[in-house]
Amino acid sequence: MGVIPVMLGLALATMLPRVDHPVHAARVELATAPDGRVVATVLVYAEDFPPGRDLVRIGSYLERHLVLHDASDRIVTFKVLHARPVGDRLRITLCSRASPALSGGTAQVTILQERFDDQVNVLLRHQDGSREEFVFVAGDAPTRLP
Repeated sequence: MGVIPVMLGLALATMLPRVDHPVHAARVELATAPDGRVVATVLVYAEDFPPGRDLVRIGSYLERHLVLHDASDRIVTFKVLHARPVGDRLRITLCSRASPALSGGTAQVTILQERFDDQVNVLLRHQDGSREEFVFVAGDAPTRLP
């Protein structure tokens, strides 16, 4: 392939309209398992997510962008169990090694906010039969978990 076809291809690519999602959003669900473990399920648009399906890169990324502290202000460390495509999204399942008491702790979810100014992250927490919802936008401070 010569220089001219490559340059022509690049020029055409810059003229094509970019198709974006109607909204940049991620969802995180937290649930306490019967044995006390905390299971997190993260749902993101696959094409937006820089680590892709690489479990090591996902773990490193989420360590910085899904930050939970327990009631004793200890960071909750998650292990990535798997990442599976679901349509145009990626479903990532994580589990904590300990059984932290999240009530009284804090959460900060900054997933993809470094890439998209309009990124909105929703944290759904399931505990003792109830459900709580928290919304995070760029610049939000950590949120206290009741």
